[in-house]
Amino acid sequence: MLALQLPPRLFFPVPCIKEISDDTMTICAWDEAKRSVETHEPAASQGLAWFWLDKKPIFGGQDRFFAHLLVSDVNRFTQRAYIKRCDSTTLLSILEGPVATQKMAWNLSFYLGPKEPASLQAIDERLTPLLSFGWFTSLCMLLLKLLAYLYSLIGNFGIAIIVLTIVLRLPFSPLMIYSRKKTDHFAKFEPSITRIKMKYRHDKSMEYQELMKFYKDHDLSPASQMAGCLPQLIQLPILFALFRILNNYIDLYQAPFVGWIVDLSARDPYYILPLLVGLAMIWSNSLMAVVDEKKRVMTTFLAFVVAAVFATFPAGVVLYQLTSNLLGIAEDYVRRIFFNK
Repeated sequence: MLALQLPPRLFFPVPCIKEISDDTMTICAWDEAKRSVETHEPAASQGLAWFWLDKKPIFGGQDRFFAHLLVSDVNRFTQRAYIKRCDSTTLLSILEGPVATQKMAWNLSFYLGPKEPASLQAIDERLTPLLSFGWFTSLCMLLLKLLAYLYSLIGNFGIAIIVLTIVLRLPFSPLMIYSRKKTDHFAKFEPSITRIKMKYRHDKSMEYQELMKFYKDHDLSPASQMAGCLPQLIQLPILFALFRILNNYIDLYQAPFVGWIVDLSARDPYYILPLLVGLAMIWSNSLMAVVDEKKRVMTTFLAFVVAAVFATFPAGVVLYQLTSNLLGIAEDYVRRIFFNK
């Protein structure tokens, strides 16, 4: 009778929080050539196998907040690794060892836990990119430290986000006020500028000459028209970084704010915060010196579009944007009272 010699296998699950409807599972594997952890979609990875000769391979899976990974294989147990999908929420990582012809022992190390910066760095520096911060890693890490510090003082992540928004916005308030003043000043002359463009629409050379003369006579600069966009461009990296943090940082999972907001990493269930963002934009636009009714209607429509987009964002990101919009309104009133002369 022939004795079958089968390679030993180790099974461990890819993490998945079933309560999160959009929780995504991905496969993680160390790419020695690129010196980085590569992530793969399960559907594209089915049937693939990974091989190592390294004592410190990385293989396993992750979801938004957790990672289950092999991080060390001192005795080189793993001959190959692959995945197996059992159902829509169950995905297994499988490590296959060598055929054992005698009694053998192997020493493997795993990380099975949350994707926290300190924990990942303590285990292996190579795991830090699993936080999925992308290009904004440095900014995200800085904001995380500041947010964690504010939370340690306040004890509520929602209020900490509001305070963080104020801290990040105040240094730029003078620029915000100045750029809004220049934009409003330019808006007062838009009807005249439009008439010049219509009058010389068939002669671009003459149109350019008349516009330059008009700008010079009224001390205007074409750049003033874009000045109002500068503050928003400054805020975009912070907005993207916060979006990354709130989507991937476990301490914000199920972190409550007030009333109906019981999870700052999830969407507002009643869409109240996104609606307030849109209303705040309409309020802010009403303070602008816009004489063109069509433009006012367009900005109002845009406010509702922005509110609809933010309805899909985590409540913490929307809270940041709402606070930022309200601070912008406060800056407008300061400008109108003290600097609109």
